[in-house]
Amino acid sequence: MVRILSDPRHAEALEALKRYDVVMAPLLKRIAELRAELAELDRGPAAVADPAVAAAPREEWTARWNAATVTERRNLIRQALRNQRIVIAAAVRSGRPKFRLKRIIIEEDRHTE
Repeated sequence: MVRILSDPRHAEALEALKRYDVVMAPLLKRIAELRAELAELDRGPAAVADPAVAAAPREEWTARWNAATVTERRNLIRQALRNQRIVIAAAVRSGRPKFRLKRIIIEEDRHTE
């Protein structure tokens, strides 16, 4: 043990781990805060639509979406995708970036079974 602890390489490694901890501590704290925030968002109540509202025309839904806050939009998405999830397929690079609707796939959520 004495030989290992007295080895300069061991001291350098310990010093490097200390520097790593000093640099990483604020980042790890922020990651923990963001994970807690994400978990809180996931715990939010799922919106349940009134049948009359659910049958509203597309124009009404568009106006409702455009007027909604981020939280309200999240609830609208949950309402629309009950027991489903959105999967975004990998992009194929071919020149300038372009939105491709075919990359978005809505599938049954296997975690609800």
